[in-house]
Amino acid sequence: MGAVNYLDTTFRCPLCGYDGEFEFELRAGLRNQLRFKPGAKYVWVPRKEPQNGGRPPNGTADLAAYDECGQCGRDFFVTVPVRGDVLGEPTYDATRAGYSTDGESEGDL
Repeated sequence: MGAVNYLDTTFRCPLCGYDGEFEFELRAGLRNQLRFKPGAKYVWVPRKEPQNGGRPPNGTADLAAYDECGQCGRDFFVTVPVRGDVLGEPTYDATRAGYSTDGESEGDL
């Protein structure tokens, strides 16, 4: 498993409703196990193309991030907007399934 960065923030689990602290894994930019909060400036790999971790045009990207809920144990993805190199608030990405499956879908809740 490669290095990741983390977005530490409060979030509501979209699968069980738990409000708490989450540690979303970010796999973009300079992945050096750095920790960020929303509003922080993100770090890109110098002199690389965006697909290799370099800065995207205007420092703008929508990053996929991942975590597991500490309450229900289910995993999910969020999208983290980066605008002008600044991390925004994550939003649940219902289009991406988590890595683990427990037999339930969102419609079962």
